[in-house]
Amino acid sequence: MLHITDIQKFLQCPYLYLYSLNHEKKDYVSYLRTQESFVSLLEKKLKITDAFYGSVGDGNEKALTAMETKEWLIHARFEYLGLRVNLLAMHRNEEYWDIYFGKTELYPHEDQAQYMADNLWVLRKLGIPIGNLYSVHFNQEYERKEELDYDKLLKVSDIFYNSRNHPSHNIKLVVDQKDRDLEPIIHTMENLDVTHLQGRVKTSRCHRRFRCNYYDECWPLEKEVEDNSILHLSNSEHKQEMYAEGIRYLKDADINRIEGSQLQYAQIMADKNGGLFCDKLGLKQYMEENIRFPLSFIDFEWDSYSVPPYRGMHPFDVSLFQYSLHILDSEDAELRHEEYIGVRDCRKELLENMLHKLPKEGSIVTFNGFGAEIIRMRELAELFPEYAEEIEDINRRMVDFSQPFSTGLIYDLKMRGAYSLKQIVEIFGEKMSYRNLDIGKAMNAVQEWRILEEGVDELEEIEIRKKLSEYCSMDTYSLYLVYNWFKEILAGEPYAQYTES
Repeated sequence: MLHITDIQKFLQCPYLYLYSLNHEKKDYVSYLRTQESFVSLLEKKLKITDAFYGSVGDGNEKALTAMETKEWLIHARFEYLGLRVNLLAMHRNEEYWDIYFGKTELYPHEDQAQYMADNLWVLRKLGIPIGNLYSVHFNQEYERKEELDYDKLLKVSDIFYNSRNHPSHNIKLVVDQKDRDLEPIIHTMENLDVTHLQGRVKTSRCHRRFRCNYYDECWPLEKEVEDNSILHLSNSEHKQEMYAEGIRYLKDADINRIEGSQLQYAQIMADKNGGLFCDKLGLKQYMEENIRFPLSFIDFEWDSYSVPPYRGMHPFDVSLFQYSLHILDSEDAELRHEEYIGVRDCRKELLENMLHKLPKEGSIVTFNGFGAEIIRMRELAELFPEYAEEIEDINRRMVDFSQPFSTGLIYDLKMRGAYSLKQIVEIFGEKMSYRNLDIGKAMNAVQEWRILEEGVDELEEIEIRKKLSEYCSMDTYSLYLVYNWFKEILAGEPYAQYTES
């Protein structure tokens, strides 16, 4: 039995399709929290009261029979040549059926047209007359008041939106142009011989935004090779090619086949220097321009919602639930720690707690803070304008420690081509690894917090809060370690003191 998603995977990469068939589905924590099903939202939006509801495993006859008496069909299943589709909603329009596609998004774009066309191919093969096509999506302009307005929460569109999220083309016109015969594709998939597949080719699709779930299966060498392997060369189009030719290490990279970015230069020089590259003049200038005492190292955790749960929120807005703050009042002072972990609508309490604990002057150090913490603070300023001036002062004092790494001022081979804080702290030895924590990733922290918010007994609450505290405080303590590392490098201290013997 095939599904439209199988068609998509196969056409994207046959190996992706094969791996998805032969491997257990990997655990996945949705970054969006959905308190109510999309179908439930749709029912309230369109005032659906009497409908046929399809179930997993239904054959064609159930939906076809329901079409004789029902005005609405929800999650109707249809099948042709072993290809199975599941339609969100179908509505009788005289002798035709209007089709409603739905996706947890703000704007439907034309890249969905092929998916829609392939679903409709099955319906047409079964002789089902198709009327209008609609996309159901969330309304970006909706702001929640005290009560949720289901009518305004969702929008029903018969048009796609362009890259600037402006209305563009009619959905039906675009989808009709994407109509194709799926029979040859289905036949190829059913008779797929892995021995006749050409060699794997790495493309941007392998790691676009979110890396493919089966990346490590296709490219196992990247986990096994040395820290200075050419396979860790950032944004390199030719690293696989060089590796296959016997060029194994960064220091031996073919200068005519590198893109020549500052990041790549830093990596190659780190290998030539025995492990570390640092533009000391650049790093010294960065520190002099950005570091003022007292130093505050801060990190936030938040959850994201498709349906806004609290007043003033829009679809896909976030709600902060935790911060960690390490404070160094002076060069010789003892590092101290503050934190907050709230539940439910704790936005104002978190903000007031943080404003009370955060020093009124000095640098506020983040990692990728210009794309995270500053945005979160601006959202709080809009929601609580009485604190807008204090928040703006905080944002003016923020420093982003990811910049020396992203601009190639510094690179250590232990980073293995990655520039996340979790990989950077590997420089400081195994004891400082996130792998030692019960929570090692941001989405796992969100998952634990969701459990906490749902309600647990006292002992479980203590345990979850402990794990959340360890994870978030690791982020801010890591920033403190990076600060000290920068200082020691500029002072000419031996680099070996940062590694375990």
